[in-house]
Amino acid sequence: MQFVSNKKLLSKYLNTASRVIKQKNAMAVLSNIYLETNSGQLSITATDLELSIRTWIGAEVKSDGKTTVPAKAISEFVNSLTEDTVEISLEDTQVKTFTESTESFFNTIPADDFPPVVSIDEHEPILKVSSDHIQSMVSRVAFATSSNDAKPVFTGVKIEVSGEQASFVGADGLRLSKQLITLPSSIEEDLDLLVPAKAMTELAHIISEFRDLTDEGEFVEIYYLEDRNHIVFKYHEIELSARLIDGKYPPYRQAIPSTYNSRIEINKADFQNALKIVNIIARNASGSKMVVEVSKANSEITLSSTAQELGSNTSKLKVDVTGEDLKFAISAKYVNDMLSNMSSENLVMECSTATSAIVFRVAGDEDFIHLIMPMRI
Repeated sequence: MQFVSNKKLLSKYLNTASRVIKQKNAMAVLSNIYLETNSGQLSITATDLELSIRTWIGAEVKSDGKTTVPAKAISEFVNSLTEDTVEISLEDTQVKTFTESTESFFNTIPADDFPPVVSIDEHEPILKVSSDHIQSMVSRVAFATSSNDAKPVFTGVKIEVSGEQASFVGADGLRLSKQLITLPSSIEEDLDLLVPAKAMTELAHIISEFRDLTDEGEFVEIYYLEDRNHIVFKYHEIELSARLIDGKYPPYRQAIPSTYNSRIEINKADFQNALKIVNIIARNASGSKMVVEVSKANSEITLSSTAQELGSNTSKLKVDVTGEDLKFAISAKYVNDMLSNMSSENLVMECSTATSAIVFRVAGDEDFIHLIMPMRI
């Protein structure tokens, strides 16, 4: 194996592939990147067995071959180069990486020891989703999933597709986000998949990194490999594959209120400023608890929090209130997470009682909903 590549391009793809590699691996080869040259192209692959990235880039291939090389070391080396091109070759059990002024040798592990990654060569995409929709969905939904593997289903984003409608749901048992999007074309069979949230987050990162390759308005191709229990997202020449999560997702629709007694229209910036003040205390309270009081007569909501060892504080902001006065408790952290992932200037909060879910919507957008379960006052 021997090839010459543009340094900037190679660095970008090595860094992208390396993102799926864990710091500690039971198998040494999983800390390596798989390199293969074939038919004038360089293939770069990395995996942690649950999540994989494979891509192809153009290169001046002098001889075909394959091997694996430590991901962190070769990425750092290529990132540090000042030259425009770099040449890499396999010499016995080492990879030689050099330019006009630098030279490094990295120990390898045979390519045959690298675990196989799913292929979409003989498959057709089941649907295409706008890259803009993917990024918006990930921002609004993925943050609501859990990072606790004790309940694996809550670590995933539920994707439901029927006809031209696709919904993406993320939840952790105490909060839930749902985004509905319209597809460019209808699918023949309904889909119900549970995709690791980290895969969706990584996909959004890839789109951000490689969006400049072409104009906006692109699509991500999605492949469902049912026999392998995998989903593959293809964007440009990058394939991101993930093992689907097994398990029954809770009947989340039952948790979404169909009515409300109070509706509050809130300016996001004002809400964030008020929350910032209250959170000084709330972040030290059990569960980041804060109390919210809705006053129709005063057209305001009052946020307050108390931490036994620290003190208490209160912050008020003007809002538009429709319906009844209400008082409830909610996690300030969860509200802050929600606000940090919303790009809209105005939000709507809907609530019924002190014990029912509090619903947040983006003003003028009926395709998104976020709910947070209340706490005891």
